[in-house]
Amino acid sequence: MSQTGKLPRPGEFYRYQGNRLCQVAAVAEYAGNGEPLVVCQELFGAYRVVVWPLEAFMQKAEDGECRDSGHKDCFQKVSLTADKGAYGEPPAALETADEGVENPGEAEPALNPDLLAFFEAMDEKDYDAMSAALDKLSKKITDKEIEDICMVMDLKRTNGDSLSQIAAIRKQILMLKKFDGVRLR
Repeated sequence: MSQTGKLPRPGEFYRYQGNRLCQVAAVAEYAGNGEPLVVCQELFGAYRVVVWPLEAFMQKAEDGECRDSGHKDCFQKVSLTADKGAYGEPPAALETADEGVENPGEAEPALNPDLLAFFEAMDEKDYDAMSAALDKLSKKITDKEIEDICMVMDLKRTNGDSLSQIAAIRKQILMLKKFDGVRLR
């Protein structure tokens, strides 16, 4: 197996195929033959949970398929660091985890920490935290962020302005809070 560096760990972020970002959920083992696998959640598009063989995940670019990515590794570890940005608060900016390595190509766009907080609260079913994150987001929300929230919450995107879409998201959060409570048994 052609491995570079340390094995991926749950919670770590990786960039691949240019500017695609994923987060490692687990390093698992295929029950059929014991092959090590890396389970990741993509942080774009449909936020799919995907699996790659560990050997492919750790592959060096010169070994094959990732040659066009411009990176040493097919999956390049990145870390979230504070940086001043457009959201009024320090947003999480992606930087290469390997110090001193320059990344060719375009810079990674900053991730809005309030959007990440919204999705974390959604995963935990913390509707009050979702509302608080949406309040912060609504001050400088982008169409892409609204689209991402609507997709994850399975809401139909309205043709109205951002304020009407945020109102629809708030309404959905209130409905989830009301009907997703603890049930009596």
